[in-house]
Amino acid sequence: MGAVWLRLRAELRQRWRGWLALAVLLGLIGGVAVTAEAGARRTDTAYSRFLRASHAADLLVTPARSGFHGYFRALARLPEVSSLAPAMFLQMAVPGPGASPFSGMAAQASPYGGEGISVDRVKIVAGRIFNPADPHAVMINQQLADREHLRPGGTLHLIGYPQRGPNPDIAHAVRLAFRVSAIVIFDAQIVSAARERPQPWLLLSQAFARTRLAASFNPVGGGASVLLRLGADAAAALAARYRVGNAEVINLATDHAAAERAIRPQAAALAVFAALAGLIALALIGQLLSRQLVLDSAE
Repeated sequence: MGAVWLRLRAELRQRWRGWLALAVLLGLIGGVAVTAEAGARRTDTAYSRFLRASHAADLLVTPARSGFHGYFRALARLPEVSSLAPAMFLQMAVPGPGASPFSGMAAQASPYGGEGISVDRVKIVAGRIFNPADPHAVMINQQLADREHLRPGGTLHLIGYPQRGPNPDIAHAVRLAFRVSAIVIFDAQIVSAARERPQPWLLLSQAFARTRLAASFNPVGGGASVLLRLGADAAAALAARYRVGNAEVINLATDHAAAERAIRPQAAALAVFAALAGLIALALIGQLLSRQLVLDSAE
């Protein structure tokens, strides 16, 4: 009797281990499928969530002449405008071979503040947001940091080109040094088109933007990132009123839609992977379960 009991207990223990192995395997494969499906959903909504978190602008308004003499302020007072962040586009370059005001580097500064802070907020990779009152602070993107081997706290050397008449005055270029406060990702670089290479990009502080030196590096009137309340736009009418010429108004919803379309194949690939993982799990577990049931019934 004792031998029979010991044999029965051994058989029950062996069956318990088999069922436990099946449960663990099912949990692992099911976890892979569920994780992939959750990743697909998060990837599909990642860019829209980023736009909401960064207070992404709806419009980019660029007047033909300077908008800092009343146009941008009047635009900000429109009832349709929720937030507005004007920015100067500066003729600057990194010292070295090929340095010129047309080097392709994007250098911006906001005299009123807001750009990269309250509108089109940057995503911090390393460091922290600069002090707007520090004229020597700068935030740079990863491409510029890699190119110049910089980290937060490092020194970025730049060349500024004053505008003399219709052309930049290369002979009187000014050498400057700034302290890197943070390495960031700008909203326009979250999703890059396949045909475009990420360009070096930097954002200088509000204190520097208000200096005469910064104004001398600004060959055009700058542009304003506009966050709307109701989707209306009176920018063109204001351009005529303040005599800044025709204002170019770019609806950024088109760019946002293109970015979401660029992300969608990745989300679809994750969803397909999740479905395949689920089907494989069902097929595998079905076979193992039927085999285990046959063995148990035979015993």
